[in-house]
Amino acid sequence: MEISHYGALRSALMQYGGTKMNQIVAQISISFIRYSDIMQADKVFYEAGIAARQLGAEKERLAFVLLNHYLDLCDAIEDQDPSAVDSSIFEGTDIPQEVPLPETKYTTDEEHEDVKEWVLAISVEQSMERSLPTDSAGNFEASLTDADGTTHPACIISGLLFHVVKKL
Repeated sequence: MEISHYGALRSALMQYGGTKMNQIVAQISISFIRYSDIMQADKVFYEAGIAARQLGAEKERLAFVLLNHYLDLCDAIEDQDPSAVDSSIFEGTDIPQEVPLPETKYTTDEEHEDVKEWVLAISVEQSMERSLPTDSAGNFEASLTDADGTTHPACIISGLLFHVVKKL
């Protein structure tokens, strides 16, 4: 039910554009990674990573992590081997660590290559680490479960924690 609500809201907001609307669309896209065991995982991580990348330098590390995970998922899809995906980066969050793999990847070959090139460029140029960006309390912004293991309700509009929504 939540996925339908967020998906419908995201689709409606995408039609309007504008900076604030695009921020909310990005927040919803990022929150969808919590549903990657129900939704097509490579699609969810691709769209979330692209949305984070479009938010600019402040979300570049998040974009890097999400798009890197998308690439891992695509490799696993190609080999049809779910064990090839290292999801340990999401330990301690409510992001699913085991997801079903579709028969084929979501993106076109061109989109996939663009992501590959961007991830490689960022990792080389900026020595970007593959670690989750966290706040001062050690919480990953896309997770409703905090570092202490407490689960919080999601914002009804963005799907993220309320304090994260206020910061974006």
